Amino acid sequence: MINSEPEDVKPTEGGNSRSDSEKSYGSFDSRTPQDQWSQHFSEITEEEPLLEVHYSIHGTVSTRQSLMYLVKANLGIAILAVPCAFHFGGIILGPLGMIGIGITAVLCFNMISVSGDKLCRELGRSKIDYAEIVELAFENGSNPIIRNLSKAGHTAINVLVTMGQLGNCSAYFLFLTGTLQDVLQQFQVYLSFTECILIMFIPVLCFGMVTNLNWLSRVSLLFNVVYLGSVVVIAAYLFTIIKDPFRLPYIAGINTLPLYFGSSIFCIESIGCIIPIKNKMRHPEKFAWVLNSATIFMFAMLISFGFIGYSVYGQDIQSSITYNLPLTPLFDAIHIGLAMSVFASYSVQIFPIVDIILPKIIVRLPGQKRWKLDVGLRLGLVTVTFLAALIVPELALFLDLIGAIVSSSLALIFPPLVYDCVLYMESSEWTRYRVFIRICAVLLVVGGVFGGITSAGVAITEIVRQWGSR
Repeated sequence: MINSEPEDVKPTEGGNSRSDSEKSYGSFDSRTPQDQWSQHFSEITEEEPLLEVHYSIHGTVSTRQSLMYLVKANLGIAILAVPCAFHFGGIILGPLGMIGIGITAVLCFNMISVSGDKLCRELGRSKIDYAEIVELAFENGSNPIIRNLSKAGHTAINVLVTMGQLGNCSAYFLFLTGTLQDVLQQFQVYLSFTECILIMFIPVLCFGMVTNLNWLSRVSLLFNVVYLGSVVVIAAYLFTIIKDPFRLPYIAGINTLPLYFGSSIFCIESIGCIIPIKNKMRHPEKFAWVLNSATIFMFAMLISFGFIGYSVYGQDIQSSITYNLPLTPLFDAIHIGLAMSVFASYSVQIFPIVDIILPKIIVRLPGQKRWKLDVGLRLGLVTVTFLAALIVPELALFLDLIGAIVSSSLALIFPPLVYDCVLYMESSEWTRYRVFIRICAVLLVVGGVFGGITSAGVAITEIVRQWGSR
């Protein structure tokens, strides 16, 4: 029932294959940023370890590597912020809600994966990306409104993934600024947020101009090890000072529950990585086990870390638990190690956005030299993420905005719609299973839309309030 045939593809001058629609200006590349990013690593051997959480998959990867990639992609900076999310939800509702989100994540992740498999079989293709899954599924849906939104769905996925990348980079800016403030206080140097973020702008800008991906990848690998080691040390320290958790509110106030939704949903913003990882696996038939194992392990880590962190610091918990740590030489070293890891990650995550936007600029300005356009674009991207961090100086609120707008759409709204359309493609008969999926789809879409709008509204209101009180 697929009515969308694969486009004829002609090799470009550099030897890559790309359709005419992908080369035209004014529309998004039909590949997701993750798939574009993976091309940068084509010269790296497949036996090397995975180098970076976001978009660094190269060649054909093993099952073990895919598992590691998914776990690191989902944790990232979220594990440091999840105790604050529990503060928004409560000591009982926080973990229970995270369990519910974890179950929903497993369901939605598998919906996208299975939908991709079914569409590949129908099209006779070996792989497909997230945006194509949405477009092709919508084209063959049962509802004419959904069918008319197929192209818009394709564009929306790429826009949302790009917004998520820019949002992550801005969140990294905030984390670096907060860390700089804490470290300087150890030396009796007290600077304002604005002064610290202005100081951070220059080194981040310089690092963002680096185009040697092999070097950046190896630097990121080194600091990923430092990052994981730092998280282990923090967890061990929290265990030694854990307090009675039931002294804290079981369920937080109604005003903070929307913030809990956005902050928690942010933990599954990496759903856009799922299809590219699967496409690069040596044994894609094992992906279901990899996906479920990684998701269960990731949520077990998040729930444990969030529960312990919130139990220790209670109402004093800050947007990143690192801001609560004592100012000692050990934790100063951890601050610096985490900051360097995030610093390296920022530079690597600039590349997918460049890959999306730069070809459009080159087509629009053919007389300009590529390196000049590249430098100008990178300068613009770093400046945009800097300004976004300056406008929203609270890390918790920024993560909530990303979760409410990007993660709720990519992880809650689109997967059930896509899966329902794919089931209709196979058979228009209303079986019990299809009725069950339709009910789940309605609940997830309504919940995602309501939760996303409410969470974003509360976050924006709080941001405006903080600006007014300055």
